[in-house]
Amino acid sequence: MRFAAPLALSAVLFFFFVASASSDEQQHDDPLRGAFAQWMRTHAKSYSNEEFVFRWNAWRENHRFIEEHNRQNHSYHLAMNQFGDLTADEFQTLYTPNLGRGPLTADDNSTATPPILKEKATFALACVDWRQTTPRVKNQGQCGSDYAFSALGALEGMLSRKYGRQGFDLSEQNIVDCSGPQGNYGCNGGFMTACYEYVKKSGGVNYAVNYPYTGQQGQCRFNPNSKVGLSSYAVIPYGSEQALEQALATVGPVAVAVDASLPSFRFYSAGIYVEPSATPTNLATLWLPLVTARRMAWRTTSSRTRGALVGAKGAT
Repeated sequence: MRFAAPLALSAVLFFFFVASASSDEQQHDDPLRGAFAQWMRTHAKSYSNEEFVFRWNAWRENHRFIEEHNRQNHSYHLAMNQFGDLTADEFQTLYTPNLGRGPLTADDNSTATPPILKEKATFALACVDWRQTTPRVKNQGQCGSDYAFSALGALEGMLSRKYGRQGFDLSEQNIVDCSGPQGNYGCNGGFMTACYEYVKKSGGVNYAVNYPYTGQQGQCRFNPNSKVGLSSYAVIPYGSEQALEQALATVGPVAVAVDASLPSFRFYSAGIYVEPSATPTNLATLWLPLVTARRMAWRTTSSRTRGALVGAKGAT
């Protein structure tokens, strides 16, 4: 009994030291915790107690990556966005479906062979900016339908250029629901070439106002009475930047596949994106040329370069 008081006192002292250490650590993290709380409010996020710890740790690691990148001398800047509480594996699973690992050709179930864009012997890209002919950037949600947004974005750009006005909004949902026979997989990925094959075979693609986007695959409800057709398309030769320049200058916006698995792409904010570590293609986007004196860059729009690059041609 004589040792009860000293033991109790030791326990109190130990608790005090632990509490003090926890308080110091919490105080040290307060500025970042405040930023995380503001980010949660901005993006309407809420978590259970257990999930909060996991998401906080993921967000903090992503924040550190962004800050470290921006302290270095890169040609582009990163910023926190709505993907901040996801791990790399989660982002890849949710937003970067498989686009294949080779040149983008027609689907295996089709006998169609996309024509290859013929390169001109000499070609100089003039100052071209298609931003006034391209549609607004859309949100694909958690459906892996980026291939549909990319393919139709190029077609919408062609229509705007052909008719001299904006406002063409085609139905990505039509592609998601109906292009399975051409080799696409609904919300689990697909190919831009398969989209074009579907549009040619079905006689067209519906407008979004008649076939709105839901972010999930459903039954095909194609309406042949309200559509936009496609007469032809071509594949840009693999690895040819000259052919890409030619297509951007003479045809319009180009549908491409890029490697979006890296955090540098996920948190891209501004500048010219250069990533030597990029390897496979897993995200479809739309490319536009931006040209200044002696410096060239491609502007990408993403609903989220290796491989052949696809462009729609001759919309009707």
